[in-house]
Amino acid sequence: MLKTENLSVGYGNYVVVEGINLEINRGEILCIIGPNGAGKSTLLKTIATYLKPKKGVVYLNGKKIHDLKPKDLAKEMAVVLTERVNPGNMTGFDVVAIGRHPYTDLFGRLTERDKKIIIESARAVNAEYLLEKNFFEMSDGERQKIMIARALAQEPKVLILDEPTSFLDAKHKIELTLLLRKLADEKNLAIVVTLHDIELALRIADKMALIKNHKVIAYGYPENVMKREIVNELYDLKNANYSEVIGYFELKNNPIKNKKIFVICGGGTGANVLRYLVKNRYDVVVGHLA
Repeated sequence: MLKTENLSVGYGNYVVVEGINLEINRGEILCIIGPNGAGKSTLLKTIATYLKPKKGVVYLNGKKIHDLKPKDLAKEMAVVLTERVNPGNMTGFDVVAIGRHPYTDLFGRLTERDKKIIIESARAVNAEYLLEKNFFEMSDGERQKIMIARALAQEPKVLILDEPTSFLDAKHKIELTLLLRKLADEKNLAIVVTLHDIELALRIADKMALIKNHKVIAYGYPENVMKREIVNELYDLKNANYSEVIGYFELKNNPIKNKKIFVICGGGTGANVLRYLVKNRYDVVVGHLA
C-alpha cells in the first residue's frame, strides 16, 4: 500500500533522517515515535509530497508518490498537520467541504452526493453537531475532529496525521486515539501518525518506528520494538526507566540509607503501596512468603 525505500528526508542540503524503510497496509496504524527535532514531521511532510526526498522513493500502490498529480494524490491520501489553521468565519461544514475539492467542478460546486459525504464524514468522528458552528468558536478538540472529518471527506485510503493530540487534554487525547483505531478498522484506512504519548501509541499501533540520530533505530511490531533498553536509548533516560509491563516510564528510585522495606503482594494488589514507598525514597524489595 504505502512504502518507503531507502528514503532520506531533510531541508535544503541538510539530511534529517536517512535510510528509512517502512511499509503499511490498509487497516493498519503506523505510529512514529521520537524526541523533539528527530525528524518525524519532516518524514511525514515528505511522504505527503510537501517536501521532495533527498534520496530514495515513496511508493503508493506501487507508484512513485511524487510522480502523481496533486488531484489524483488527494483522492488517495489525506493529511492533517500540527499547524493551527485559521479559516476565518467558516463553519464546520465549510471546513469539511474543503475535502471535496478534488471531486468538485471548476467553480467548486457541491453536488448532493458531496453534501452527503460531508455529513457522513462529520458523523464518523462524532462531529455532526459542529457542522453549523463557526470554526473559531470551537475548542481544540472540536477543531481536531473537524479537520479529521475534512480529511475523511476526501475519501482517502491513507491518512497522515502529525501530532494530532498536541493541543488536547487527557479526555480528548483518549477519544482521538480510539477514533483513529476505529477509522483503521471500520474504514480500512492505512494511518501514519506521529505521537508523543507512548502509552496511547501502544494502545493503537500495529507497527511502530522509533527515530533518533538521523535514522530509524527500531521498526516493527510494538511488542518487539518497545523494549526497555531501546526506549531508554531513544530518550537518553538518566533518571527514569521505561517499563515494558506498564508501557510507560518509572522514575528511578534514589533510596535514603536505612529505609528498607519488604513488601508481600501480587496480582497488582501492591501497585499503589509500591508507588508511595518509592516516591518516599524507600529501598523496596518485593516477594512472597514460601
